[in-house]
Amino acid sequence: MNNLGNVIKNATARAVIYGAYVLFALIVGGIDVFHGDADPSWVPQLQALVAYLAIPVGGLAAVNSNIIPTKVVAPDAEVIYAETASTNGDAVG
Repeated sequence: MNNLGNVIKNATARAVIYGAYVLFALIVGGIDVFHGDADPSWVPQLQALVAYLAIPVGGLAAVNSNIIPTKVVAPDAEVIYAETASTNGDAVG
């Protein structure tokens, strides 16, 4: 068991962080679209910052998710492929 879920326990605080990140990313994207090909020199730097901040924000979301990894075991059953007729008479399989 890891303690990474203890980074930010308050769900409201995490929601504020996620919301602020999304709002920041939308604003930076909007600035980029507004300027088109004539971007000021600071726009690519802001885009890089958005990408960089995705790492801790995504990590925070991952360690606080309730998804429990499960082991998927394939049964030892024989796989049977059945051909079905299509509307034009050709076999589909």
